[in-house]
Amino acid sequence: MKILIVEINDDISTVLNDEGEFMDVPTQDGWQCGMELDYEPVKAEKTNTEERSGKVKNFSFKRIMAIAAAVIACLGIAVGIQLFYSNINTVTTYVEVSINPAIRISVNKNRKIIGIDGINNDGTELVSKLNNTSRLSDELAQIINQAVDDGYFAGGNKQVSIIVADDDTVQAEQIEKELLEITANVLTERDIEPVVRTRRTTLEEANHMRETVDAGVNLGMSLAEVYELSQWNGSSDTLGVREIEYKGDSIAEIEFSSDLLYTGKEKITVMDSEGNELTCHMHSQSDDEWNVEIDSIEEGKIYYVKIEAFNFDGTPMIFTGAFLARRGFEASALLNGSSSEVLCFESGLKFVYDNKDIYSSKNTVITLRNSDGDVFTADDFIMEDDYWLIYTDEISPGDIFSVQITGITDDERKDIVIYEICKALPGSNVTPQLKEVKFDAENGELEIKLLDKIEWSGRPVVTVVDSTGKPYKVNEIDWDDDDIEVIVEGVFQKGEYDFTIKDSGGFSPDVSGSFEVQ
Repeated sequence: MKILIVEINDDISTVLNDEGEFMDVPTQDGWQCGMELDYEPVKAEKTNTEERSGKVKNFSFKRIMAIAAAVIACLGIAVGIQLFYSNINTVTTYVEVSINPAIRISVNKNRKIIGIDGINNDGTELVSKLNNTSRLSDELAQIINQAVDDGYFAGGNKQVSIIVADDDTVQAEQIEKELLEITANVLTERDIEPVVRTRRTTLEEANHMRETVDAGVNLGMSLAEVYELSQWNGSSDTLGVREIEYKGDSIAEIEFSSDLLYTGKEKITVMDSEGNELTCHMHSQSDDEWNVEIDSIEEGKIYYVKIEAFNFDGTPMIFTGAFLARRGFEASALLNGSSSEVLCFESGLKFVYDNKDIYSSKNTVITLRNSDGDVFTADDFIMEDDYWLIYTDEISPGDIFSVQITGITDDERKDIVIYEICKALPGSNVTPQLKEVKFDAENGELEIKLLDKIEWSGRPVVTVVDSTGKPYKVNEIDWDDDDIEVIVEGVFQKGEYDFTIKDSGGFSPDVSGSFEVQ
């Protein structure tokens, strides 16, 4: 325990412990009035009166006044007492436990409980059944056992969520590990398979969390639901539309990437490709899936969906997506939006997509679905920094189709899925014509200008050989759709040199030409 020394005599000193009680204890060497230190009493130190009663000795009013006078006489003791009381009454850690009952425990820097409150009605009722204790571990064990007794774990395994809020990250980690172990042990002893989630946060974030709970309630959510979700809204999972599928009978099914509570205050807008708004309303909903009924929908047409909802702190969120009104056809992206573009060549598709933080593997599979609902797998593919080359002869220019790419991970090596609805735009399949060729023998710079702009499926690769077929090293400098600049090393002899430009994606025809060194 923590004690504050308030009076020193020859053999016995009077101290104030962290429970706010005065005690007489044996004086130890080096003690001085006003010291705050750790102290563990032993049975031998108790007086006869204490041994009989088993309690801390009571002090008369006169004795307390005498002690107070002695305390004030010690230099700086008044400040010490104030700081001591401040320490034992200041919250340094919050622990929030959520099963169905939601409970907040307030703890001081000495790991002593100074407050416990029910956050929802079930939590308040459970707290009323607990025995008072100052130890956090004992209190949590009581909470879990009482929740089991009250039937909250009946009918299957139940998850326990624990948040530790502390600005001291080292202490927060220690508390988190201790509480995780205690919870798992209690549930195991009660023949319940432990499913425990823990998270650490700061005191500021914990207080903000309480504000978000209140905001959620104001939006019409139940307290238990919004509390359970709000404590995990710091998750790295991105909330968005996973896919939209037309189910027939004017019903579009919208699936979200994670749970999104429906408050009844959301606005859902559906528009056709010409910008006309259709009347729609919520048909049914669950945590991560909404079914919207849309009037005047026509088979085979593309429709855009916009959902205006609310975050857990009350701020608005907007989700958008598109779908083809054909049963069984599903995807989740704006048609030819900023996220992707598809060019169709004779050999296949160039799917323009930011791949810098995406990694493919031997398990990567690309699945295409055409507007008739036919599903097929791409024969082969190549992944570059900002596009995929998909080799297939199943898609033609103008076709509407969906692309699903699985077996890929993001920058944190988490499994992800690309799933989009697209329209194939015509790529360039004509043989490129040369407009101008310049070679600077001094620095070896070769510039090749094309007559028409070329939609390269990959990168243009230039090779150079002399009249005998000897190859020369070519270093790429820059290129765009009608101008390529490279450095050719070792070209010093006079004569004619041939070059060839190949599309690394293999979709565009080769370009050949020559230049002369004087």
